[in-house]
Amino acid sequence: MKKFLLVLVMLSFGLGSALAQSQEEVADAKSKKRNERMYLKYNKVWNSKKGYVNLAYVNQTLSDEATDASYDAEWGAAISWGKTFYLHKRPLARMIKFGLDWTWLDINAAQYSYVDSELFKDRERYDLFQAEAGMQVGPSFTINPVHHLKLSVYYRLTPSYAALYDMENESYQGKFGLFTSFGGAISWKLISLGIEMRSGKVKYDALEYGKFSNDDSDASHSKLSTESVRFYLGFRF
Repeated sequence: MKKFLLVLVMLSFGLGSALAQSQEEVADAKSKKRNERMYLKYNKVWNSKKGYVNLAYVNQTLSDEATDASYDAEWGAAISWGKTFYLHKRPLARMIKFGLDWTWLDINAAQYSYVDSELFKDRERYDLFQAEAGMQVGPSFTINPVHHLKLSVYYRLTPSYAALYDMENESYQGKFGLFTSFGGAISWKLISLGIEMRSGKVKYDALEYGKFSNDDSDASHSKLSTESVRFYLGFRF
């Protein structure tokens, strides 16, 4: 009888251990599958659509510190092309990532008319074309609350070559300057909508090339401040 009870206890213990091991293996398999699904989800949401092309409407103001003259652009437009490099593989709290945005090409252009005569005293009517070409680089913060919806904010330094062109007198001025940009966007898969504030000061130097001449321009070597608000439609790829 004692032997029978001992055998029964050993069988019960062995069966319990086998069941526990089986349950542990099932739990491990479920956990592995769950991790694989999460990895595929993260890979699909985060590891694609890092590149971007933004087309913007620009509301811009140009002002001169020396004369306190300022005026608004009749129209403005911009295009930027770049990529976000995330700084860590797995998102924090399964939805947050920090990154570094590098915009390889950033072009901004605007046209002004009826410029303040204090800045250009030789005439009341003035048509001026302003443009900058450069790149942007800076940190970004992105949150993915659900599915493919992403919300992001960023701050970027924007070194650019800035130029002014007097279309009436064929006068040209230009110099390198540093602009700063701060903005945010909401995106869903391929499409994003965003707003960006951009500002910078440039002390333009007079240049001559061919028929371009600015000897009679009071704007030569002027330190001008640019303030812009960009509303853009973006395409992610």
